[in-house]
Amino acid sequence: VRDAELLSEIAKESVVISDELILLNYMKLIKKKPEIAYAMFVSTTGFIVAHTDFEKINADINDDIWNKISASDKIEINDLVDNNKNVLDISVPVKIQLDKVGYVRLGLSKEVIDKDVQESLNKMRNRIFIVAIAALFLGLVGSFIFAQTMTNPIKKLAEGATKVGEGKLDTVINVKSRDELG
Repeated sequence: VRDAELLSEIAKESVVISDELILLNYMKLIKKKPEIAYAMFVSTTGFIVAHTDFEKINADINDDIWNKISASDKIEINDLVDNNKNVLDISVPVKIQLDKVGYVRLGLSKEVIDKDVQESLNKMRNRIFIVAIAALFLGLVGSFIFAQTMTNPIKKLAEGATKVGEGKLDTVINVKSRDELG
């Protein structure tokens, strides 16, 4: 939606200063993005002023999306098929003050978007896996250290008790802790 809103601002600027070159140059630039299937600026009469496919410039547009958005003053998002590809069509009205001067339509390739989302999910899944393994490792090390600190004084007491049981009554048990065991 941000790309469509930016394109709308550039179209507005182009109309205000009567310079279509700004808009056409931005069309060239935006077409380089792999997720962009098409971008166009259509006048309120349905005349294509600028398009990423330069052969479509100066043609009239008449499709179901146009019929829907031409009566709207808000951003519209629609699913459609363009050149046998699933596309998410984002339409933004272009207004100068309160006057509507046209519409910007930006087609985003669902295939590219889905691929990007899947890649992001895979990266996130890998990060979560690494964090989980690290937490598991730290938990095991921490529990081993904790078990050692708990059982070492008990082992010393057991050894001392065994020596006392064997008759060595002068046995001293050195446990240096300040809890129940020390």
